[in-house]
Amino acid sequence: MLSKALIHSKSKVIVTGLLLASLAWVPNIDAAPKADSKQSVEMSDLNSDGTVDYADLVVFSSTYLGQSVDTVDWCAFSDATRLHEKLYGRSPKYYINSFGALLTFIVNKYDCDRSDLDTDGRISTKDLAIFSIQFLELNWETVAWCDFYTATVSGGRFSGKPTDYYQLHFRYLIGFTKDHYGCDTGPLLLQIKHQPKSLFRMAAATDGSGNYYVSDPRVNSVFIYDPNLALVGEIKNLDKPLGIAIDTQGYLLVGNDGRNNIEVYDPGDGQFLASFGEGQLRMPTAITVGPGGEIYVTDSRNNNIRVFDSTYILIRTIGSQGSGEAELDFPTDAVIVSHTDGGTPVQELYVADQVNHRIQTYDLEGNFIKTIDPPPPPPPPVYDNNGNRCGWFNPPPECTPTGTKFTRLQALTADAGGRLHVLDIFEADVAIIDVGTGELVDTYGQYGNGPGQLKNPVDVLLTTDNTALVTDARSDEMEVFAIP
Repeated sequence: MLSKALIHSKSKVIVTGLLLASLAWVPNIDAAPKADSKQSVEMSDLNSDGTVDYADLVVFSSTYLGQSVDTVDWCAFSDATRLHEKLYGRSPKYYINSFGALLTFIVNKYDCDRSDLDTDGRISTKDLAIFSIQFLELNWETVAWCDFYTATVSGGRFSGKPTDYYQLHFRYLIGFTKDHYGCDTGPLLLQIKHQPKSLFRMAAATDGSGNYYVSDPRVNSVFIYDPNLALVGEIKNLDKPLGIAIDTQGYLLVGNDGRNNIEVYDPGDGQFLASFGEGQLRMPTAITVGPGGEIYVTDSRNNNIRVFDSTYILIRTIGSQGSGEAELDFPTDAVIVSHTDGGTPVQELYVADQVNHRIQTYDLEGNFIKTIDPPPPPPPPVYDNNGNRCGWFNPPPECTPTGTKFTRLQALTADAGGRLHVLDIFEADVAIIDVGTGELVDTYGQYGNGPGQLKNPVDVLLTTDNTALVTDARSDEMEVFAIP
């Protein structure tokens, strides 16, 4: 098992690596097919709770292996499956086709990366030599390692063999190969393979490129757009990516709902760098980076905010499940707002508390400050011809939603003036709130399918030219608004 020091080393030994194997969106299913079924049905979510985790492994172990989950050598099971060895009366293809997401969960949970083959606690040419003999059946000094690296990261074949097993179990060794031999990947990892289907969270580049990064949980990718919103790249092989952000080192942080972790990538070439949060996160819906490099991860299923330092170590947890002060129920986003309080500059963390229909405020150490309830709209509420309140489920032409109710809070951001921008799916608009007075300043966007209209908005990002980008989870487009 690789040590924490090794995983987070800055020596570039493992600061590059390989994207994990891509997995399909896991559907809910009612019953497993028989062992001899020819269907390829993804069944990893065995308890149908919407996530693949340890509870599914317990069911899988008992139902399919006839053993207690604690008695199975899960890394050996994963290895045997990928090496196409028959297991427990079934072919490995059955497990790969039907339990792909669960196999990846096993690799992550039990740290089944095999890169440190000589078990000396570091990755070196000794491991490369062992790997070459055991898996490539070649003398390591005769291998064209950059060709091997290129073939592996692109999912091709090397020396006549598929490389999917290497992708899953030797990502640190593959990263070492790139660094040690100075392999030039060019744009290889960022080549566009898919088209967006469900744009979700956004982050803006900090390297001067002007690029935007947008997660897509249906495609399992992060798409890269240039300043003109032209699609220019794709980071692939994620697992239901939700929250994303750029940390203070300029690295891209991606919250994988399917892998219950945060993965770190170099946005310049798409290289995998590290991962963290395993065993600590359940649904990393949004990520915010603080002024000191702290990483605030909004975990909707754990009903809290996990705070990691700039080296990806957990340092505190904010909130717990409930409806009282300092309690959260399915939080969906958090943002740090800089403003003045009685002439004194302050920085506070604002959290979208969706099920409780409110916004909670904390200091950056996690101490509760106050609750913001929805402000009344300047105009009166709008009703349709039948007297129903206008909103997301009651669209135009009869209705034009206005104001705020905090019905289904989804995203928060702040502008340079310290105003809070609050996106609500039900209201299908973004409300601007003065954090000092709690008053509604203005709104932009409305429900609909046309230009400037929103159907299922999920995130808002403010640009440097006084515009706001809003993603829609049901489309591959972003709406651009002038900020009032």
